[in-house]
Amino acid sequence: EPAATPGATPPPTPAPVSTVAYVPETPRPMPILWWDHHTAEQNVRPEGAGTSLASETKLDNAREGYIEGRVALPVDGRWLLQYYIGGPAFDRNAPDGQNFPTQNVGEPDATDSMTIEINGETAVHVNDADLQGHKKFISQTIEGQELRFKFSFSSANAVRRLHPFVASGQLTLLRDRNPAPQISTPTGLFKGVVVNSCDGKKLVPRARVSNGYTKNVWRVPQEANLMV
Repeated sequence: EPAATPGATPPPTPAPVSTVAYVPETPRPMPILWWDHHTAEQNVRPEGAGTSLASETKLDNAREGYIEGRVALPVDGRWLLQYYIGGPAFDRNAPDGQNFPTQNVGEPDATDSMTIEINGETAVHVNDADLQGHKKFISQTIEGQELRFKFSFSSANAVRRLHPFVASGQLTLLRDRNPAPQISTPTGLFKGVVVNSCDGKKLVPRARVSNGYTKNVWRVPQEANLMV
């Protein structure tokens, strides 16, 4: 490690986490607002902070930046982390002040990137045509009693409204450290009806749906992936 600068205040030492192997009741899914848990950042600011569904973390009016932090979890176990990323597309007719799915400021750069590190796993996403104007949902499992994250952003321009973002996430406990129960049958079945949270309409494969901003703008895939 580099030597500390004379007179500089050393970073705080994280409090030790007391391991909890199991809990009597399953914890409720936890909303994760990245900004609320950050321990360091440079040139990154939240947007829509204060609500779990609207909070977005993105590069500010700069070309490079990062944010990192950690989240203490109530029990040592296997957790499912779910969140999405997105990037704005250009539409000169987009309403003034709108940032997603379209904006009227200019063309985003397809080489803009986000490097996402979660508990030692790294993925790089670029703001190409597949991301611009769309949401990409990400799910991964983590082990332990702590979530550690770092998002590094790089852009060819210094215009905040053209930058891609990481949306707030949700953590769900899959299992604690107790032995898994015996399976009563080799197969299982889960049935239900899925509706669009934007308009309340039932989702049907190949049908067009609203994205909350524009009607009938997206088409449901024949085999859709759902965050359950």
